[in-house]
Amino acid sequence: MPERESPSTVMVTYRVTPPERCPVRRLGSAVTDVSVVRNDTSISCDVVYSDGEGTAVERVDHSADRRCPCSVVFEADAIPHVSPADSALSITAYVADFDTGDLIADRLREVAPSVELVSADLVDEVGVPSARIDFQALTSKQLGALATAVEHGYYQTPSETTIEEMAADTDVSSSAFATRLRNAEEAIADQLFDFL
Repeated sequence: MPERESPSTVMVTYRVTPPERCPVRRLGSAVTDVSVVRNDTSISCDVVYSDGEGTAVERVDHSADRRCPCSVVFEADAIPHVSPADSALSITAYVADFDTGDLIADRLREVAPSVELVSADLVDEVGVPSARIDFQALTSKQLGALATAVEHGYYQTPSETTIEEMAADTDVSSSAFATRLRNAEEAIADQLFDFL
């Protein structure tokens, strides 16, 4: 992937389906809050949930060596901020650059059945507006075209590829690829315009 200029901090948010051993998966939509703490040898999770008679807290401790969505975030020198999202987890972390956000997403896919990058926020100096990109506003085909363009260096100066080459690599017509990419760019530009 081409190098991208990094802002001072990137806030990334993922929607993650918890793995089998995660208490959030077992408790499902009853979960109302999750707190996670790590020390040198273990990870502790307090899972707050509604048990039908009121609110209860379940503490789960496991070895820091056992991989789970939260341990993956800690491995990247970030702190997971976890909140329930129906029967899934919304995990937000502040990382040094986009590549670290991508690394976390890749590692999450190794331990969780489903991972979706929900947003990436640029956190800049005070007074400089940050941008929130909602990737859910893009269709899967638009997101795929955008990812292909970035991976192939389309946005580099000079461009390292063409629409025709990317279309051929993805087995779609040049016209269809160009339309998907243009629509993705428009959706992102519309979101960014709100911050100007």
